[in-house]
Amino acid sequence: MLTDEPIRATQRRAIFAAMHARGLEIDDVRALCPNGSISKLSRAEAGDVLQRLNARTEYEHPRRTRPRSSRRPKGVYRLATSGQRAKIEALRIDLDWTVERLTEWLAGRSYADGRRMNRIDSSNDAAAVIELLKGVVLKAGQARQRRELAASG
Repeated sequence: MLTDEPIRATQRRAIFAAMHARGLEIDDVRALCPNGSISKLSRAEAGDVLQRLNARTEYEHPRRTRPRSSRRPKGVYRLATSGQRAKIEALRIDLDWTVERLTEWLAGRSYADGRRMNRIDSSNDAAAVIELLKGVVLKAGQARQRRELAASG
């Protein structure tokens, strides 16, 4: 018989959705239940509670919205991470440069958008500096190998 069957999961979700849509507390909804418990409602009792919550209007399922894009809005950027800053420092040490030497070298370079490399604020800025320094380390290593070959041969 319908009155003895336990509440369905869809009815339970509908009760909670209606409760939240109307700004009610759980105790307000429990007060509408004949036995004071939502989980102990029968299917027929759950239907009555839903009708009271919806003020005799049909329940509408909330519309699903598209998931938010993971792209950042314009003008918002991620700061350079501590790992990126540590990598820049490690490359500076590999080159045996002082902080002043690195600063002077960066001042003579520009980012792709034309800004001078006198500051490393965003993660993109740090990535660009790391790539440039990797190239310098590679070229310095190649020059060192050529000098060693010339000295030995």
